[in-house]
Amino acid sequence: MKPNKLFTLLFSIVGIILGYSAAHIDQSMNQQPSSNHAATDPSSSATINTTDTAQAKREILYWVAPMDPKYKRDKPGKSPMGMALVPVYADINTAPSAQVSTTQVKREILYWVAPMDPKYKRDKPGKSPMGMALVPVYADNDTASIQQHQGDVKIAARFQNAFALQTQIVKQGQLELQVNTFGNIDFNANLISRIHPRVAGWIENLQANAVGDNVTQGQVLFSLYSPDLLSAQQEFVSSLNLQQPTMITAAKQKLHLMGMAASQITQLAKTRQPQIKVKMLAAQTGVIAKLNIRNGMYIKPDTDLLTISGLDTVWVDAEVYSQQSALVKQQQNVTVTVDSLSNSTFTNQFPAKVSYVYPFLNPQTRTLKVRIEIPNPKHILKPGMFANIHIHAGKSATGIIVPRAALIKRVGAQHVILQTDPQHFQSVAVNVVAANNKQVVVSNGINSGDTLVTSGQFLIDSESNLDAGRLRTQGTTQ
Repeated sequence: MKPNKLFTLLFSIVGIILGYSAAHIDQSMNQQPSSNHAATDPSSSATINTTDTAQAKREILYWVAPMDPKYKRDKPGKSPMGMALVPVYADINTAPSAQVSTTQVKREILYWVAPMDPKYKRDKPGKSPMGMALVPVYADNDTASIQQHQGDVKIAARFQNAFALQTQIVKQGQLELQVNTFGNIDFNANLISRIHPRVAGWIENLQANAVGDNVTQGQVLFSLYSPDLLSAQQEFVSSLNLQQPTMITAAKQKLHLMGMAASQITQLAKTRQPQIKVKMLAAQTGVIAKLNIRNGMYIKPDTDLLTISGLDTVWVDAEVYSQQSALVKQQQNVTVTVDSLSNSTFTNQFPAKVSYVYPFLNPQTRTLKVRIEIPNPKHILKPGMFANIHIHAGKSATGIIVPRAALIKRVGAQHVILQTDPQHFQSVAVNVVAANNKQVVVSNGINSGDTLVTSGQFLIDSESNLDAGRLRTQGTTQ
């Protein structure tokens, strides 16, 4: 017999012997200890049979996807991801957790809030403005503890450097308020004089030749030949010769009303020689802003001859937003900056005052017009220049002064990021009561000496919102 066949035969015989022995031993154990086990623990077999029966009779409510519990079906199948659906049993909540569920059902619900906005409250379930389901707030919740840790974000020191976080300690104080606007420099309307003739006649010897020419008070502008004015001079001389006081006064008043200067009337009284061509003098110092005459032109009383505008002071009519209108008052100090003079030898900043606040708003722009009067003794400022206006509106109410860079603006609320300890940060709502270009004053939410994040706060704020929503949701299931 070959060795392979011999080994096969031996293994077969050993297998038969071992099989017979195992069967015999198993049969003996089932027969003898069975009665003893039944005597000592008669409920064992009954318990096993009851469990098997209960498992066989568990009612399946529906089938769901393992990765998406919202995907439900009434029979087995595949989820959209290709995974086998799993059953959900009717007795899933009758396990030992049933006592906890019963306790939760009896908890009193105070109100319902939005997961991302605890200020959005309703007295019944519904949706938040963001479309998220409202979550209940229970009477037995430790709301103080939840609010204390709500939105708390922990950031290790090494990550703070990576995020380029910058902080600043805030203090209590008052803020220098400033209203910023702009406008164009214009002539002071109180220094504008328009020259009209009071008698008809002809222009001769015109000396104001062009717009922009400088004139001084008492300077000759042109000569006027007027038969009516010549006749009035002759009447005045005649009254002087007759030495009739009443006639002298009347004739002198007539010459004044026709436009002769007091110095010219006095000279006529001395010389008693009527002037055929009467010189017309400038009433003030300034520049010719408008010129409508030429030599030889015939003029009448309704002719607009020329306009002289003074430059010793100039105006700026600026407009401020209606929200800032209450801050602006007359006689407030103003700093006017003219950028076009920044490269000149003169300063480009000029002190000024608010000379007038208009009593109405512009209905188109909803802005308030404010008149700024600027001294201009050297005539550096020219009408038409663009000017930046900084109105110093006094001091704000006392509060916590916060850098504007630390403020996070949201719809209906403004927040800052408060550093509660070296590694923890929290988003806090604040109420802004005053502001300028660089700082704001807040009246609640933070205290003097608190540390705020001034750079990188938006990343913390987004994480804080997610964490706050998670804590509120967890609070409803505690």
